[in-house]
Amino acid sequence: MNHAAHTDSASEATGAARIALGLATAVIAIAGCSARGGAMGDCPFEAERIASVPVGDAKHVKISAAPGQLQVRGRDGLAEVRVQGRACADVQERLERIQVVAERRGDEILIKSTVHGSPPVSQDWPLPKSRSNYASLDLTVAVPNSLALQVSHGAGSAEFRGVGPLRISDGSGHIKIEDASGDAEIIDGSGNVTVRGVRGDVVVKDGSGNVSIGDVTGGVEIKDGTGDISIAQVSQDVRVFDGIGEIEIENLDAGVVIHDSSGGITVRGVGRDVEIAGDSSGDISVSDVGGDLTVPRKSSGDVQHSGVAGSVSVPECGC
Repeated sequence: MNHAAHTDSASEATGAARIALGLATAVIAIAGCSARGGAMGDCPFEAERIASVPVGDAKHVKISAAPGQLQVRGRDGLAEVRVQGRACADVQERLERIQVVAERRGDEILIKSTVHGSPPVSQDWPLPKSRSNYASLDLTVAVPNSLALQVSHGAGSAEFRGVGPLRISDGSGHIKIEDASGDAEIIDGSGNVTVRGVRGDVVVKDGSGNVSIGDVTGGVEIKDGTGDISIAQVSQDVRVFDGIGEIEIENLDAGVVIHDSSGGITVRGVGRDVEIAGDSSGDISVSDVGGDLTVPRKSSGDVQHSGVAGSVSVPECGC
């Protein structure tokens, strides 16, 4: 699912230029103009951004989203990728520089939004009235659920529902995935990550924020800096590498391996082996395990266990 990144110049902002380059490009409609106190509450200037491009025999979709909220919805049998957005800025000039492009490049459909001359904004909405020099573009994208997605997103919440295989690189803001038919890989700087209903493997690399994963038919691997982690109803093995935060894992058909620096660990209802390979501090509670329980070393905190079907190997004390 790794695809080469594309760098688009400002000269691609018009359909005529793209046609001259031989690209199959969507028609982009810009509806509305500046408005004060419109649908977005405290947004001084706002406008609609709309684009679409036929799918044809495309194999994947790449979305490069500027700061703002992002929603992606998968649709069965959809013949085109549809983009609808709402641009917001503090001044009219900055609003006019907020654009969205949808175009076909070989077997790839590219969706790119640009917000020029503005730092990333917070995911919180509405924006404070006193704030100046801001711009954002909220996007809703409809895609065929059979196509793989590669998404790069700056700041703001991102939500994906009913999509195919998915790879996300996100700066800040909450991420939510529901009902994905394929592997899901999430690289996140900060913000909570919630995943439900993935028919494939899930990989999360997270800097800070809570991670919650459930109802996964594949395996799960999490590398997390700070924040709590909860995992439930996973069919294959789970591996967790955690810095600081509580970990709770339950109702798994497979095994668990945990590397943890600080925070309590609770594991229950696991079908196979449980190994807590590294834990510096925090209590450990393990129950109802179908295989072996192994805790090679423990710096501090208690280790409690019950209902372990296999062998048990734990430190005699937390010292």
